[in-house]
Amino acid sequence: MLYALNEKYDQASYMNLTYSVDGGASVSLGYTNEASLWFWYNGLRPLSVPTCGFTGTECPLSQKRLERDRIDAEWQIPLVKLQKPPKREKSQMSKRSLQSAPSNITDTSKMTFDNTFSNYSIFYLDKDPVLSTAHPASNLFRADYDTFVKLRKLEHENVNKFIGLSIDGAEYLSVWKMCMRGSLQDIIGQGNFSIDPFFMFCVIRDMAEGLKYLHNSFLHVHANLRSGTVLINESWQAKLTDYGLGNLAEEKKPMKRRQLWMAPEVIRGTLLPHQIEKSADIYSLAVIASEVLTRKEAWNMSERKDT
Repeated sequence: MLYALNEKYDQASYMNLTYSVDGGASVSLGYTNEASLWFWYNGLRPLSVPTCGFTGTECPLSQKRLERDRIDAEWQIPLVKLQKPPKREKSQMSKRSLQSAPSNITDTSKMTFDNTFSNYSIFYLDKDPVLSTAHPASNLFRADYDTFVKLRKLEHENVNKFIGLSIDGAEYLSVWKMCMRGSLQDIIGQGNFSIDPFFMFCVIRDMAEGLKYLHNSFLHVHANLRSGTVLINESWQAKLTDYGLGNLAEEKKPMKRRQLWMAPEVIRGTLLPHQIEKSADIYSLAVIASEVLTRKEAWNMSERKDT
């Protein structure tokens, strides 16, 4: 007997299969209207082969386009949804400070949004604060769209979440999850609180773990690692950000100071983003580690007499 649940959630017999010792078999149906058998599928028998095939690669063109549009809508953020913080709320949020720091950090100042997020713009997306960087509008290809889809799927406790990209304005805006304590570069630049060796170890370990994850991902490399792209969240956890967007131009020509974190082969300017190797990231990581250990900016530039 073949049993199934009917529309009343009761067990019902739909088919009787009989087998004989001589190898014969017969089937008698327990229904008259096949639609009753497919009550849960709106009375329609499922297709023998799905519309897009069993691997999802045989969709009709219109179906493929609809599916792509649905996937792209996950990372495309309409500009109208990015709201600048009202002055009142901004002043309230600027009270976020180092006062809740762990006991191994001594604080003598407050960090406001104005001086903590110097490299980012702050917006509200669905009432939540987010960080954003601007990029000149440029031609995007299908491969770029696929990259943004993959970026959204990256998940690691030491990698800052890529939320999406706004491409319907005068410029493109990449949107990242907010990390309330700002960048490691800004925290070190404050220079008015002490960090004990255990905290130094934790930050460097966090960066190494995040970098290991990115190196093992489809990206294979960060390619933009510096203390300004290492963010610190409420729990004093380091998170790498600004990864995977090498195909987008920057809002303006990068400051020469960024070369302080670049490996020599990158500084030469002969490598395309996809040609940068993991070893260049390790070089950048070491420079950031030196900032953490000495509590001074990269190469101690503020105290050097070199031009």
